[in-house]
Amino acid sequence: MSLFDHNLPLHLLKGDEHGIDIHMVVELLRTRFGISSRFVLPNDLRLVPNPEDKDGYRLCCVVREGESQETERLSSLIDHNGEILEEIHQVGLELHQRELRALSPEMLRQISLRCFNDMRTILLVHDKRMLGIVMQELESLVERNIITPAQAKTLNKGITETLLPGSSELDRFIEYCKGSPELKNEYILKPIRGGKGEGIVFGEDLDAADWVSRLEDLRSPILVPGTCIVQRRVNQARYDVVLNPTGGLARYPLVGTYHSIQANDLRHASHPSHITDVSNTLRQTGILKVSLQFEDDSSHYLQHLMVGLHKQHGHGLPITHSASRGWFWDIRPNSTSFQTPSHQARSETMEEFPWHTDCSYEEAPPRYFALQVLREDQCGGGTLSVMNVGRLSSLLSTSTCTALLRPEYRITVPLEFVKDDAKRHVVGGLMATDAKGLPSMVRFREDIVTPLTAEAALALQELKNCLLGQKVQAETLQLTSDCLPRGSVILMDNYRWLHARSNVRDPERHLRRVRWDARPFPTSLKANSRVQ
Repeated sequence: MSLFDHNLPLHLLKGDEHGIDIHMVVELLRTRFGISSRFVLPNDLRLVPNPEDKDGYRLCCVVREGESQETERLSSLIDHNGEILEEIHQVGLELHQRELRALSPEMLRQISLRCFNDMRTILLVHDKRMLGIVMQELESLVERNIITPAQAKTLNKGITETLLPGSSELDRFIEYCKGSPELKNEYILKPIRGGKGEGIVFGEDLDAADWVSRLEDLRSPILVPGTCIVQRRVNQARYDVVLNPTGGLARYPLVGTYHSIQANDLRHASHPSHITDVSNTLRQTGILKVSLQFEDDSSHYLQHLMVGLHKQHGHGLPITHSASRGWFWDIRPNSTSFQTPSHQARSETMEEFPWHTDCSYEEAPPRYFALQVLREDQCGGGTLSVMNVGRLSSLLSTSTCTALLRPEYRITVPLEFVKDDAKRHVVGGLMATDAKGLPSMVRFREDIVTPLTAEAALALQELKNCLLGQKVQAETLQLTSDCLPRGSVILMDNYRWLHARSNVRDPERHLRRVRWDARPFPTSLKANSRVQ
């Protein structure tokens, strides 16, 4: 929102590309901020000479019949050469490269002075060679202090292997393919200036000779029609997606797996629109990352956010972590001084913490929890793994889901979290169903669960085996320190997402946790009931 002036008219230059995101932005600006946008075609652009302007021109667009009413509140109209025009003060671009090339140099210059998304993005970043160039330049970028070593590490880990035409890397790759014909199945050919998947060739669709022949054609860096890059194939996990307007369920790969927003200053935590964004995202998807753009070692952001969610959206206030702790619990390795007297919590160790739900031992577990990163693990450990319970339940048999729903498990309260000596365990089910009757909620921590029947024991064993299996690994979102650096806050639905932690390697790793909105865990089935 800081990219443009909210007090000036907003124009969006769009041609042949129908687009999806741009229409979502227009709707967001209209409904949430009351900002009207106007689409402009390249052919409707006009340059009006203006000696008083240091750039010599006004950039304008044609106002068609019937549009004058829409522009009256934005700016005065100009009558030039028999056309009614509106001046463009700021513009966003959604054009193909060929549409940019069709504009005159002066028109491009005037647009570049007013566009808030850099024109070079279209000309350079859309070129598929860019990723390979970035990978080649990482060392140089660090040496010239353009990026930090940590940023270079993130790019190196996050950018898929990309081989450029005419590069030495491609020459070596060709020799590897000659010696290992099956290697082609792990790669694709992607047109350098293509888009939307057009023209991509999968190595597995070519025989070994054709694949090597296509690679040989790329030994020259000279760009000719059909020139491709070679890229490692990414096998994406598929997720259940509800298709509107039919409401049907289908399996599709998704790009992006959790919502991420920024909080520029502490005031965001008390702003109604920010609080609503957090509440809606947690309700809809159950996971959200907030990147704090300010220092907040005292966790004032989370304190204010908890109060706002309580007052505006009815969330329960945070629970106390133990008999001796308040809202917040510091998660950092400590072998001598514990937050609960005489008892060390597992979060205070450097050990791996397998799949679990927070406070699964409570009759009323908190619906949500948040982790603020005060210092990430700088030695490569402490990865947070998260798994959607709806996906997990789809990997289990119906009989197992039925057994997990029944209140046939004793869950022991860990010593460090005992609040009442008379309450050392609870009895209940490990799963619960949502409003649609689907088993999409869980409470689980293996080391404190005891099955009370033979059927419950079998179901628990299948659940544990499933969590260790390859299918769950394929569906798991791994949030490393690169994903959650200092200043990150990850908020999660404690019922709908299981989480785990790998071994901590950095003794200075420090997170702060808050849990809120405690409510009785749903009891979906009685003994001897069955899921249909």
